[in-house]
Amino acid sequence: MVIRRTDYTAEAVAAARSVLLEVVRILGEYRDDIVVVGGWVPELLLSGDKALHVGSIDVDLALNHRTLQEPGYKTILALLRSRGYEIGEQPFNFYRKVKVGGQEYIVQVDFLAGEYGGTGKKHRTQKVQDIRPRKARGVDLAFEMPEKIEIAGELPGGGKDAAIIQVSAIAPFLVMKGIALDQRLKEKDAWDIYFCIRNYPGGIDAWYDNI
Repeated sequence: MVIRRTDYTAEAVAAARSVLLEVVRILGEYRDDIVVVGGWVPELLLSGDKALHVGSIDVDLALNHRTLQEPGYKTILALLRSRGYEIGEQPFNFYRKVKVGGQEYIVQVDFLAGEYGGTGKKHRTQKVQDIRPRKARGVDLAFEMPEKIEIAGELPGGGKDAAIIQVSAIAPFLVMKGIALDQRLKEKDAWDIYFCIRNYPGGIDAWYDNI
């Protein structure tokens, strides 16, 4: 099925954004080892009045499996379950039900990790505390100089909040999207790449200078 920009309704995007805010808040003690990747990166870093990105209807978070091992007050799994997140069929998929405008949406949260180090090559996942983020090519790069920004909005249960989050820099993001585009047919991957190159401050020449 072809997914078009019009399929990203304002309500579905708002539901995913609220989940993104909630996840980074409840996992706040691990914030230094978590980086936002996936479809929210262009929206968070480059979207503005002159160039509006569509956002995303799910959430992708990279976990640093090299450093994120010892649990704090609560493990990642315990924190997620305490807020109503349910594990999917795969150990790296979590789901959160959110109501927006009287309609219920199910937002998927995927936890990813780098390929190198940790579990052996035959394993599809890494081990981080009591969850199993999926190995994804290029994710190791997301932890190279991520950008810190503030995200504010409404939480799934209501109420306003804000949090400082780490977001993948554009260069690692484009590497990850390019790899994804080679491995699957998802039209939004191409759109995200186009949007980033088209709207990078200073244009493509400035982007090359900052690689």
